[in-house]
Amino acid sequence: MSTEKKVTQITQIGIVTADARKMIQNYEEKLGIGPFQIVVDGEHGIGAEAKELWVHGKPQKFKVLVAVCQLEALEIEIIQPLDEYSIYAEHLRKHGEGVINHVAIATPDNAEFRKVMRAENMESILKGNVDPAEGKSFEYYDTSEMIGTIVELHDPEPVK
Repeated sequence: MSTEKKVTQITQIGIVTADARKMIQNYEEKLGIGPFQIVVDGEHGIGAEAKELWVHGKPQKFKVLVAVCQLEALEIEIIQPLDEYSIYAEHLRKHGEGVINHVAIATPDNAEFRKVMRAENMESILKGNVDPAEGKSFEYYDTSEMIGTIVELHDPEPVK
């Protein structure tokens, strides 16, 4: 891979937990980080449901609870898997509570970044569409062997 700058900003840190509400309470009350807003709750129909979800290259539906807190240019995302079908449930089983699952990045050219991922044999492990017009399509690459965590891209166009 060339030394040309491929990532311009880390926009989000995603953390997986078995109890999002407890983690939110700890962040807000004990660390003073917040407020968090629940943006997706798959059990209660809150938030935009992701469509065209693909997990490890296969279509797969799953449910999560997601809360976010914006700290200047960085968003903290807390994710609680509500079933066993997501990479978040896999991550929780493998790594336990509160471990960083992913970092979302901004790049000057997502298509070029995807070429780099393919050249480095990095697997696309999750992708889907929430609201492409607002840049809410996403794709995760398993870069854990390379940098110790997963990398997420957001796109203004639907991912396929």
